[in-house]
Amino acid sequence: MKKSILMMMVLMAYLLYGCVGQGQNDRKEQQIYVDSVLAQYKLQDSLKLIQDSLELKTFKNSIKIIKYYTSKPNSAGGVDCNVIWKNLSKKTVKYAKFTVIPYNAVNDFVKGKHDYGDGSHILGVTGPIKPNQTYGHEHHWECIWYNSTIDYMKIFGIEIEYTDGSKISTSNIDIIKKLGYVRPPNKF
Repeated sequence: MKKSILMMMVLMAYLLYGCVGQGQNDRKEQQIYVDSVLAQYKLQDSLKLIQDSLELKTFKNSIKIIKYYTSKPNSAGGVDCNVIWKNLSKKTVKYAKFTVIPYNAVNDFVKGKHDYGDGSHILGVTGPIKPNQTYGHEHHWECIWYNSTIDYMKIFGIEIEYTDGSKISTSNIDIIKKLGYVRPPNKF
């Protein structure tokens, strides 16, 4: 997808400068412009890789997701959620939030009966959660969704606030997958 956009921009640059003039100076300017567009995209890609790497390192030193899961729907279709995680940082967690979305047994995104929007919910934890402390074995969120077809959930966002006031957050799925447990989709 990125390469397609880049190719389209280069083509547009050639067409734009090709329509303006055909002199040798115009062609040189055209090549300079195209080269600068390509250099900008390479720089943006490099900066994104560095940013993702730093964000991953920050989160890998902050939290480990041990397990997350949903309950079987109750008689009214209510589904509970649980996230078990460990504070790997040297700081005490004041608040943690996990944004989750439900899926059915054939790996389709679903919503609860009373949900608006995309069906996502934010599961909040109020600390303190001390360094190296695990949270979630005795805690869960009751009846987050009402839909008897919900089979599992995925985490799509994490936000952590520490007692010193600092915060970290991500909605980068690749980073979340690298933090620990990821439930594989059902296979047929």
